[in-house]
Amino acid sequence: MTTSLTKTPEMRRYYVRMGISMAIYLVSLFSADWLIEQQQVAGPLAYLLAAIPGLCLASIFWILVRLVTEQTDEFLRLLLVRQIMVATGIALTAAAVWGFLEQYMLVGHVTAYWWPTIWCFATAIGGIYNKFTMGTAGGE
Repeated sequence: MTTSLTKTPEMRRYYVRMGISMAIYLVSLFSADWLIEQQQVAGPLAYLLAAIPGLCLASIFWILVRLVTEQTDEFLRLLLVRQIMVATGIALTAAAVWGFLEQYMLVGHVTAYWWPTIWCFATAIGGIYNKFTMGTAGGE
């Protein structure tokens, strides 16, 4: 059994896919921001440019599904699924609680793209949870 998730061929493919997605994300984010803010584009093209960074964030979930389904080591797959579930629980709970607070005008509005961003950061908490409850986060 492989004890290190970071050294598997599946993880190397994950890093390549994630690197490509995040490169497109950064380029599209800064391009859309500049082009739309400077009023260089408008109409349907502006909508398309504004949607591309969000689609890149959505690709993270496809990339993770690929990682989980390609992972041949059942224990490492378990660690990945637990990490993803913890992150999902944290992000959706935060979104729901904030949504109710916002509904009753107790807090200000949070732009929706922050929820998948919170999810990404929450995957680290999922890894810590795995380390404390399973003895490993899969990176050893």
